[in-house]
Amino acid sequence: MAHEFPKTPLNKVKRLPEKGQYDAVSIYAVVDAALVCSVGYVIEGQVYVTPTMHARDGDQILLHGSRASRMLRHLDAGGAVCISVTIPDALVLARSIFEHSMNYRSATLFGHGTPVIGGAARVAALRLFSERMIPGRWNDARQPDESELKQTTIVAVPIESASAKIADGMPTDNEADMDYPVWAGIIPMRHLYSAPVPDPRTQPPRPLPEYLRSFGSE
Repeated sequence: MAHEFPKTPLNKVKRLPEKGQYDAVSIYAVVDAALVCSVGYVIEGQVYVTPTMHARDGDQILLHGSRASRMLRHLDAGGAVCISVTIPDALVLARSIFEHSMNYRSATLFGHGTPVIGGAARVAALRLFSERMIPGRWNDARQPDESELKQTTIVAVPIESASAKIADGMPTDNEADMDYPVWAGIIPMRHLYSAPVPDPRTQPPRPLPEYLRSFGSE
């Protein structure tokens, strides 16, 4: 897994290339930190972008959903996709409006879909989604039955090309603006969960599982 993706016209970071990263460790760190990705694809000349939850299994991205999904039908047939992930980290307030920006981590990945087939492989993929969202939940909740598995399409996208772009740091004002009389700096963003809210229909009420007790503790 500790490898680099060759820099090509497809994945090369052209705007601010010094922020580009091509090693799998940096790219996968961004992919794994996000719960949602955007999947871009073309069907009969029309461009679509679909936001969806993802999981990573080694050097491939897993996607799943309803068998009626246009995106998943495209991938199940081997279609090409571009997968994008972005995590905002801070607003950057410069002395000039032109230099205002954002600190962020992003990754762009390219590949073609392939169906995940076989009962064991499909269940393992769904377990990966579940444990990625809430570790410990798979063994606690009811697992998918045959009917639910038949209604679900699961595809893998082996990562053929990828890059990350990471922006971090203070404003980059021109020297002529450094004495401009206005506050400058960054406003960090934090991604937090609130305390769990129980479904009032649960009777009798159930105790909060241990794996949920850290949510909302900050």
